[in-house]
Amino acid sequence: SLSANSIRAYNTDICHFIEALGAASKPMNAVSTAEIAKWVNSGIYSLATVMRRFTTVRMLYKFASAKGYVIGNPAALVKIDRRCMSVEQMEPKHIPPISEAQYVAAFTSPYFMGWYYDALVLGYCCGLRMIDCCKLEWASFTDAGLVVYPQKTRGRRIVLPLTDPLLDR
Repeated sequence: SLSANSIRAYNTDICHFIEALGAASKPMNAVSTAEIAKWVNSGIYSLATVMRRFTTVRMLYKFASAKGYVIGNPAALVKIDRRCMSVEQMEPKHIPPISEAQYVAAFTSPYFMGWYYDALVLGYCCGLRMIDCCKLEWASFTDAGLVVYPQKTRGRRIVLPLTDPLLDR
């Protein structure tokens, strides 16, 4: 259930880990916790990238431990050292806002004025995310209201009354 980009990133992380530690020439048991910590906390990567690299190595050792290839998981003892990270590394990347011309072009296009507009209004009035609007089926509309299984609540059933005047368009 992983995207191709995620798989590529995990594969790259493992390759970088092997290259940096010379792990290809020594057994996995010979790699120390200090070496793993140094690799995880090295570089000028963003916090998200550091966390992904850390997770990749931790899960690699967890898998190897479960299969009996190594004893224990030295990566489980490693911590991400946020004190050594710059503000630029800690802050998430900001996407520049769209211009007013781009906004008008997007919201007046014929693609938006159809289904997208209806989904946006439904999401706004019912407090749904766009992914939840996309998952709706005709069976979701009942006499009691709109039956939704929002992704954020991990499948908990919610019934929303459909009484907003914007929905009567």
